[in-house]
Amino acid sequence: MVSLLISGSAHPIQSAIEHYQNITSYQMQIRTTSNNDTSLFLYYFKKPGFVRVELQQPFKGAVLIYDPVKKQAKLWPFGRHSLPGLALSPGNRLIKSPSGQQIDQSDVGTLYQNTKSLQDHGKTDVLGLENIDGKETVHLVVEGDNGFSIASVHRYELWLNPETGFPVRVVSYNAAGELMETVDMEALELNPDFPNDFFDQ
Repeated sequence: MVSLLISGSAHPIQSAIEHYQNITSYQMQIRTTSNNDTSLFLYYFKKPGFVRVELQQPFKGAVLIYDPVKKQAKLWPFGRHSLPGLALSPGNRLIKSPSGQQIDQSDVGTLYQNTKSLQDHGKTDVLGLENIDGKETVHLVVEGDNGFSIASVHRYELWLNPETGFPVRVVSYNAAGELMETVDMEALELNPDFPNDFFDQ
């Protein structure tokens, strides 16, 4: 049943943001494709900004944890605590995604903020309900006016879960209309209980 978002809504992103404000943590599996490079990983997030990434493809077994208090990321290339981890700034190119995304700006909340900025400087087209891999989603396009971009993105195409507002798929384009990245998300779990040391570095 569609309850959070409806295809005729003028503010589906705002609805998603309001729902997200009541969530303290989440986890999901993410597949990203950019410039023919594909990554598959498990993604864990806990407010106010703790992130844990467990890579499955490429570099299977690598673990990356970001601490928003220290403003530091730590990478274990062969599994957490298997060797001394590498302490890195979140902007270090070693841990940036192929599209240039930083670990401290990788959560769904940041995506909503960026999309809302494009909305405020552009337009939103809600295209209606669409099936993605057997899941009903709300399909919308948000595009900046006059070349306006945020984090190099000029246009987002999003497919949102109508119950949670969380994205199922996000495709981003630059001001030249070039495809930047495709992100597919599945196996979402909201407000999981993480072990006390889960985000420890």
